[in-house]
Amino acid sequence: MNRINGIKPRYFLYGLLLLVFAAYANTLFSPPVLDDFTAFVENPALEVEDFSCQSLQKIAGGRFGITRFLPQLSFAVDRRLGNGFIIQFHLTNIAIHLAVVFALVMFLRAVFRTRVGRESAGEFISPDMMIVLICALWALHPVHTNVVTYIVQRMTSIATLFYIISLAAYIEARIAAGVRKYLLFFVFFCAALASFFSKEISATLPLAVILIEWILINPEWGRDVFSRLRWYHWLAVVIILLLLVPLLHYPWNEVAKGYASRHFTLGERLLTQARVVVFYIGLLLLPWPGWMNLDHDFVVSTSFLDPPSTLFCILLLVLFLSGGFAMRRRCPLVSFGVIWFFLHLALESTAIPLELVFEHRLYLPSIGFWLAVVSGSGAMLARSPFRVNRNACIISLVLVVAVFTGLTRTRNTAWESRLTLTMDCAIKSPAKARAVANYGEALAQQGDFAEALPVLERALAISRPHQEEFISVASNIVTLLGQQGRHGEAISRGETYWRQMSTQMNLINLPKFMLALGRSCARAGRFSDAFQALVIGLHFSPGLDALHDMLLRVLQDASRDERARGELGLDENNGALYRRMAEVMLDVREYELAGQYLDRYTELAPDDLAKQLRDTLGTVRDLNQREERLLQLQNDQVYREDTAFHVYMNAALFFEKYYPLFQGTIVKSLLAMLERRSPGHPFAGLLRVRWKARHCDKAEAIQEAEALVARHPDFIPALTQLVRYYLDEGRREDAAPYLRRILSLYPGHYNWMYYEKVELVSLPGSKGALLRDAFGDIGGQRVIQDAK
Repeated sequence: MNRINGIKPRYFLYGLLLLVFAAYANTLFSPPVLDDFTAFVENPALEVEDFSCQSLQKIAGGRFGITRFLPQLSFAVDRRLGNGFIIQFHLTNIAIHLAVVFALVMFLRAVFRTRVGRESAGEFISPDMMIVLICALWALHPVHTNVVTYIVQRMTSIATLFYIISLAAYIEARIAAGVRKYLLFFVFFCAALASFFSKEISATLPLAVILIEWILINPEWGRDVFSRLRWYHWLAVVIILLLLVPLLHYPWNEVAKGYASRHFTLGERLLTQARVVVFYIGLLLLPWPGWMNLDHDFVVSTSFLDPPSTLFCILLLVLFLSGGFAMRRRCPLVSFGVIWFFLHLALESTAIPLELVFEHRLYLPSIGFWLAVVSGSGAMLARSPFRVNRNACIISLVLVVAVFTGLTRTRNTAWESRLTLTMDCAIKSPAKARAVANYGEALAQQGDFAEALPVLERALAISRPHQEEFISVASNIVTLLGQQGRHGEAISRGETYWRQMSTQMNLINLPKFMLALGRSCARAGRFSDAFQALVIGLHFSPGLDALHDMLLRVLQDASRDERARGELGLDENNGALYRRMAEVMLDVREYELAGQYLDRYTELAPDDLAKQLRDTLGTVRDLNQREERLLQLQNDQVYREDTAFHVYMNAALFFEKYYPLFQGTIVKSLLAMLERRSPGHPFAGLLRVRWKARHCDKAEAIQEAEALVARHPDFIPALTQLVRYYLDEGRREDAAPYLRRILSLYPGHYNWMYYEKVELVSLPGSKGALLRDAFGDIGGQRVIQDAK
């Protein structure tokens, strides 16, 4: 880079890095908030003693999986290095942000090293100055506090870091020669791979490469390619599209299912996102901290004119995007920046059923925004008929950067504590239940119970059926009343809230609610009610340690109360206590814990019942292991040994899953081939049942499923399919014996929470059931009887 007004560019860069650190220095002791807890504070996958292959597998198998492995690994490293101190996490987030600045410098240098970049840079603002200004405006913009200060969002910054490095390496490789070209392509591949293992936003990377080729590397490549295409090339393209487009059916169905838990439809989301993107542009241009929010409450657009701004925003975005394409030859850098901005919003601001607005989504797209603004401003000033003082313009931009620094530091004051952040969200989103609920919970944690209760009640009143806030807020209210010693009121309200719950609600927080209700019942001496509430919670979250600990405490307290001992089947010694815990763990399919409690029971009371429970546990484990093996098609003997059967089955499954428009005749033919290869094969029969359900009458499919079950009474996939059809038809009495049969064959079935009672209520997207009725057979007796 050349000198800028006699000063070496690296000194400007050093100053920029100091400004970034100064802007975020007041966040080093900000506590973890909201999603931070599930991401790294309370994430058991990050509790590793070393970074061996086994530990890395544990991290990759955690809540976020392999697609966000690198951010999760960084959390684990911070936990080890910082010994739990939050400053370590904030320093890492700031360091990542600074690393992205360096990567952005490399990327922009590569852009200006291309022929198109050099020719379109203009004379008014030098490329070096443009790089400094773009990096400064981007790095110091207050909208990025939701990435840098919010610790969990380092997933976005790490993905962006490797994304930008990969593109910088790609551009350099395209203009390099010799060995250096291949080394740079290797860097591109490695960085792209790292971005893919950081966050799903990296999915746009191939399109970004095409954008670079189209605008910066070879602007004529599209024309060259199309001019060489012949009719047979077009025919090949059509054939490929016919083969590939149906493959979108499966992921599209998965996307459509996501709207079941949202308060908006696909069409409403697409309409709303036009206003959201215009709102994003407004935040970038006018970054007033009072307009920024961690949890925006955005009104959904239900039509082009409701609200009226919807149509205006759509037209405005069409104008911006079409203008970006139109300026591709006259102002290629502006065009590149505009298309970059829309491209990198496409994943999170279109059809995928994510929440409507989050400011961290601007982290990667805003790079293109500032490239377009700075290069476009330079081009306009260079062509201005009036005499423009270059130094005055540069000083003005420096002042803008200084203002951004102050605004960023001001915005970061909202992150001082959980109370200040949630209060900021509640003030700015007063009609959003989650924002108000988080504020109420923060008040309660501060011990301000008098103010917290009305806030939580207000959140409860404005919650929507598809949101999880109702149960979460109800849990917080019951907890708060219990902390104040108002256990009678806590129980009364808890029972009222329990009656008000419906299958429309997201039940993810139900275990937490049952824990709060069970705790208050226990404190009030209602041990039987506490036991029931805690067991219901365990049915929804069997692995929650807090529920285990509270249940054990309830049984310990109940064993000292004569009436409670009779109700819960306990005695004065601890033997019966551990027996009940073993029975409950059996009932909620926590077999390892059941074995541990059973060992303790056997030590204290080695009676016949202990032997019976031990035999039951062994039987259940054997059944589960057997069925887990039999459920896998890959373990079927015919499938493994008969090559033709293997090929026909895989082809049929492929067409069934990915080609619904063409599966009728093709799958029918494959089914006939499968029948000839292995008459009466259960997996082929199951495929036939599903085919009939799609292409014939539902009653005929049920008859086929009944015949399949008659031939293979222990084939769980067929039993499951028949049960599903019965329940779809409302024939619960017909489904009942098959439900019991499934659980007797496979007690640990993945859908056991749904199947454990015939009277359960089906919940979309959930394996659980809303267990309203009392558990008359709690304590493992049903499992014992079924296993026998």
